[in-house]
Amino acid sequence: MFTTNNLMLELRAKEKKLYLPEVERFIKTQSNEVKQNFVNQRKEVGKKLHNIEMQELEEILKRLESLKPEYDKAFKDLDREIQSLNNAVKIVSSINAVTRVLAKLLIF
Repeated sequence: MFTTNNLMLELRAKEKKLYLPEVERFIKTQSNEVKQNFVNQRKEVGKKLHNIEMQELEEILKRLESLKPEYDKAFKDLDREIQSLNNAVKIVSSINAVTRVLAKLLIF
């Protein structure tokens, strides 16, 4: 079960992975379109996290329980793609899945 103490720590830790030097180096080798998509999605994650921080965390935790399977899959997929650094499109897609879950937390 999530707690207010660990939710934002976990979310920010995931966001930080998007700025790892090895991720940056890998993305720099991609097409301009993929690079721009990556940067845009990464910024969107930061914006969503900021908005979440501004909302009442207790309410968000209640909402997150119903989204837990989607949340777990999105972050597991993102972790796997960042770990492998094989496919930039899959990384961007994984970031997009995370962003969708975060958006649901805000409008749920």
